Amino acid sequence: MDGAIGSTSILDSIAAGPKAPPPLLGTLAAHPAFAAVAARTGRSIVARFEGHRILNRVLNDRGRFITGLVVLDLGFGGADGAPLTATRLQDFCQRHGICSRGRARAMLAVFRVMRLLEPSESADRRLRALVPTPAFVALHRERWSEMLAMLEPLLPEAPAVIAAIADDAGLAVLVRTMAARFEAGFRVVDAAPAITDVVEHASGLVVLLSILEQTGGAVGEHRIVVTDLARRFLVSRGHVLEILRTAEAAGLLAIVGRTGATVTLTPRFGAAFAAFFDAMFAAVAEGAEAVLARRPGL
Repeated sequence: MDGAIGSTSILDSIAAGPKAPPPLLGTLAAHPAFAAVAARTGRSIVARFEGHRILNRVLNDRGRFITGLVVLDLGFGGADGAPLTATRLQDFCQRHGICSRGRARAMLAVFRVMRLLEPSESADRRLRALVPTPAFVALHRERWSEMLAMLEPLLPEAPAVIAAIADDAGLAVLVRTMAARFEAGFRVVDAAPAITDVVEHASGLVVLLSILEQTGGAVGEHRIVVTDLARRFLVSRGHVLEILRTAEAAGLLAIVGRTGATVTLTPRFGAAFAAFFDAMFAAVAEGAEAVLARRPGL
């Protein structure tokens, strides 16, 4: 797909209200099905996470997710239709505080090694433009379709959106809308500031989501196996303990003893992840609305 996504009322409203959150923020958590949907989503994130040593060294969890979204958006043309280049991604990552220019370039190199990006055949070769491979587009389509399917109890229109993003034009609108909200200053973690420092660690988010999956977020003491978490996400045991200490400093839990084998979850742990998922779902819902708004006859 070439060229920028055209103006829509949703994209126009995002541009007009920098840092404004998606309209549904703070409303979805009240839905009776929210807890079950959040639990399924957390399990899906953990199940899909690939403990990749190179990616872990290049970017944290937040950076990997955002960079993947931005690369696909820029590959589809982004806001202005310009081609995806290393310089363009570096500028974006630096401007929006995702990572340094060097790490952005390293991430692109990893994507190329994994055959998720390839040189553009149609663009001016002097630009060294890149395009997402069919495998990269299919990966994102599958992930967003899975997310939307899980959100159906909260968003009855989800099946129609899944059908629409089977086409690249629909998928491009979805990622452009979410990328535009990010460009305007909205950050999912801003809704859950208690986990902000944790997600700066490689595998920090998925370690806590694993604890959430195991415990249901119930307040009180729980035994965890630090070595299992380290093995699962291809990080060291010391790294997992550092994640737990960061979570403890944020008031999410208390480490019992020195080994980290037992933690006491606080009410803040469950509340933070409820806010986190509410913000995530609100951002996806806004993208879904934009997709349907661009369908002929709607």
